[in-house]
Amino acid sequence: MAREKVGPRPGHVRSGAGVNARFVDAEALDLLLLPRDAFGFDAENYAGAEIQDDSMEPLLPEGCFVLIDLSDKTPRRNGLYALHGADGQCAVKHVEVIDARRMALIPANRAAFRAELWELATGETMEDKIIGRVVWCALRLKNNAGEEPLGRYRA
Repeated sequence: MAREKVGPRPGHVRSGAGVNARFVDAEALDLLLLPRDAFGFDAENYAGAEIQDDSMEPLLPEGCFVLIDLSDKTPRRNGLYALHGADGQCAVKHVEVIDARRMALIPANRAAFRAELWELATGETMEDKIIGRVVWCALRLKNNAGEEPLGRYRA
């Protein structure tokens, strides 16, 4: 019996390899009530993104908002990182450095998504590709008024 290939389901294919998030307006960071002592919060050192698929579930459900520390670009074991993608989007995944030219982007939802191998272009470094480390996330418990709550979370 042939083993079924694991990969993105129809409708989850994005325009860039590994892309699963989009950046949000910088003004959104002003709305967050984050403890400054925990983050040393300086808006210029952070970016926000919205997760657009379930490749990182259960860690980061589709529709959640993540805060990215732009000053932390060195991949560490078990860290979640945002990487530059296509069309102003990004990829948020676990990053495993294979060697100086290659890194693996590993989704949390391995039942539905494959790990991807990214090779760096000539003259490009890991720090050029990595936007920063994900340090915080917020879950949207309910969509717009009158609609059903999202996912398994109930408001």
